[in-house]
Amino acid sequence: LDSGGEGAAPPTWVGVSNLCVLAVYLLELSLKVFVHRSRFFRNVFGVFDLFVISVDIIATVAVLAWPVNLALPVVLARLARILKVTRALRLLTAFPELDFMVKGMLYASKTIVWGVILLAMLLCVWGIFAVLFIHPIAKDLEREGFWVERGCERCADAFSSVPQATLTLCQQLIIGDGWSLVNTPLMEERPETSIYFIMVMVTTTLAALNLFLGVIVEKATEAKAVTLREEAEKKEQMYKDA
Repeated sequence: LDSGGEGAAPPTWVGVSNLCVLAVYLLELSLKVFVHRSRFFRNVFGVFDLFVISVDIIATVAVLAWPVNLALPVVLARLARILKVTRALRLLTAFPELDFMVKGMLYASKTIVWGVILLAMLLCVWGIFAVLFIHPIAKDLEREGFWVERGCERCADAFSSVPQATLTLCQQLIIGDGWSLVNTPLMEERPETSIYFIMVMVTTTLAALNLFLGVIVEKATEAKAVTLREEAEKKEQMYKDA
């Protein structure tokens, strides 16, 4: 991957190692299919391994059949190498705590997506208010030379448009950077702006973000309970089969 990123051809031993690893993976996959038969294709990791090895075989054949400077073989080879690295995710199932964390994150993925959408909408709404009420004040201070004295070139236009205002609020409230650079001077010079910034902080940081995190923790707890129940059912089934 490092050689590919620099535009150079990988060393010979890398290609030989890839072929050896591919042979081991192919042998492992063949044995799994032979042992598990149709049950193999009902396992998520099994299907994922089949996909990874198929891409790797296609990439290897493409690199050997066509010149290395063609775009398609190179892209396929790099994709195959990346996918082979992701197979290490299977090792997480060997450690219960890591398994719980990964399953909790996957279980809460839907909540994370909707939470991000909610935060984006909330910041966009506050960005509209910032353009209407905060930007004129920032421009007045710019005409007075206030931002030049503070050495902040972007401060005058931080709330000039809805995208700019949303970006500024995201930087300040989500990332936690730049509050003292823009907002604190505005509140010191024009105290009436404090009402806006306090409302933004309460609704976004104290309310939405904490609610977001609380729901994620709840979903992760549900995922752990489901995992423990499934493990108990598996052990019970194994006991009955024995």
